[in-house]
This record gives sequence, C-alpha cells and structure tokens, in this order.
Amino acid sequence: MSPKIRSTEIFKAIETAIPATSIEQAIAKIKVKESLFLSWLTLEILDQVLPQRVHRTNPRVVKKPVSKFRSKKVKHRGTGTITNPHVFLILSTA
Repeated sequence: MSPKIRSTEIFKAIETAIPATSIEQAIAKIKVKESLFLSWLTLEILDQVLPQRVHRTNPRVVKKPVSKFRSKKVKHRGTGTITNPHVFLILSTA
C-alpha cells in the first residue's frame, strides 16, 4: 500500500519543481487570452439585433381563454345507460 500524500506536500513539490517566473508568465498569457476573448464576445453580443418587443399590459401573465366547463374526453363517450328498445304488440280484436 502506498502512503497517503497530502495536498500541501504535492503543491510544495510542484512549487519547487517549476520556477516562479514560469508560473507568472503562464498566468499573464492566460489573462491576455481571456481579455481578448471577452472583448471579442462583447462585440459579438453587441452586434446582435434584438427583435421589437411585444407590447402587453402585463408581460408576466399571458392568459389563455379557458372554458368554464370541463372538456369531454374520449373515455367519457358511450358511458350512458343503455335501455332496451320498447316492444309493441299489436293484438287484433276483429
């Protein structure tokens, strides 16, 4: 089994292996690239043309017309009571 290595020991080893000037130069390069990217991104966003806004009295609430009655579903069809047809007998009395 390998002994547990603490994160502080790893950072100290990396710090001694890599010179501080190299780390500072790398950080400076990243900042330059990051600032260039952010400036390009802001230009791209500002170039976008936004559509005209739709004027509504209350833009947070868009009400749809709703009936007061419940809608009839497919499962409700044909569930009424079935009655037998009336049978009429004609008796001749002549």
